[in-house]
Amino acid sequence: MIQSRAIAFAGNRLWGKIAVAGSLLFSALGLCTALAQTPTGTPTTTATTTVTTTATATTTQSPTATVTQAVSQTATSTPPATTPTIGITQVVTLTPNASASPTVTRTRTPTRTKTPTHAVTATGTPGAPAETVAGYIPVVGSLPGNFGSFFKTSVQLLNPGQSPSAGRLIFHPAGVSGQLTDPSVSWTLNPGQVISYPDLVATLGQSGLGSLDVTVGDGQPVPLVIARIFDDAGAGGTLGFTEPFVHPSEVPAQGSGFLVGPSDVTQDRFNIGIRSLDSPVSVMATVLDSSGNVLHSVTRTYDANVFVQLSATEFLGFSLGNDQSIEIAFTGGGLIAYGATVDNVSNDPSAQFLPYVTGTPVAQEARASRGGPSAPLKVALVLAMLGVGAAIVISKR
Repeated sequence: MIQSRAIAFAGNRLWGKIAVAGSLLFSALGLCTALAQTPTGTPTTTATTTVTTTATATTTQSPTATVTQAVSQTATSTPPATTPTIGITQVVTLTPNASASPTVTRTRTPTRTKTPTHAVTATGTPGAPAETVAGYIPVVGSLPGNFGSFFKTSVQLLNPGQSPSAGRLIFHPAGVSGQLTDPSVSWTLNPGQVISYPDLVATLGQSGLGSLDVTVGDGQPVPLVIARIFDDAGAGGTLGFTEPFVHPSEVPAQGSGFLVGPSDVTQDRFNIGIRSLDSPVSVMATVLDSSGNVLHSVTRTYDANVFVQLSATEFLGFSLGNDQSIEIAFTGGGLIAYGATVDNVSNDPSAQFLPYVTGTPVAQEARASRGGPSAPLKVALVLAMLGVGAAIVISKR
């Protein structure tokens, strides 16, 4: 047993020596191979160096050639330097031609002369591009009335904006088509400022009845306008009412509405006023008795921006009785209409402005807003409650 182990150990040592000898042999072969390849690598490196040197030489020559060309070009450009002198002469020659430029300038000068002419034309209508009609005071006046009355109109303006505002109050006399060139007063308001005209029509140097346009500079705040019509009894004080400031957007191009006459036509007098806007308008007035039966009708036409106020009898061609109404229907353009009632004893005035009737749905919406939920909403609530109940039952199961 010991002998066999000794033999095995000796065998292992032998194989170890053989492995070491093999390693040395292969190392020697590798070294020889490396040494044998070294000469081959050296020429390659030398060739590379040679190529690089050649490239460098070529590069050196190229700049030299470039410089030579640059010098040649400079030398070549030197002779034409005298040519610029000729060029300058040509420029000088062109300068006289510039004297022809005045001819062109003269041609432009008449054009400029025409331009101021157009500017003057534009100035002739300063309000058109610079101001906008922001609203209407349907009726204003300064005139004596029946039974010793004297009616006036006071106007107050407030600028509610955060920037200054300016415009005009334009008075259109009754019976004629209003123009932007009609008598007017200019106003300017700082933010929060208020100005007033106790008797506006008289301030304009006018008298009688008319209508008022309120214009505002484009892009500027629209003022709050308070207009009051009153009978001035002097020491006896005043009796009157405030009328609305009507914005253009509030007036439909066609529509209808009702005015209601006095309950006692012997005690009160009743006038009807009409103000058309920017287009001619056709008006049909129909008189109904207190039961709604048609008694009379008449058709009137008005040009753009016309104001009239007539007694109900003159306007209708018919005498009103107690508690009768007038339906006003219009087409073709916007219309503001009103009925003015004045007490024959005290001269106390009041006015009703034509409410534009839009149909039955308005009344239905009003009832819905005053009452409880609408029918569809009630159904929805019931279904919702049933759904909740069903959910509770199912969850308990």
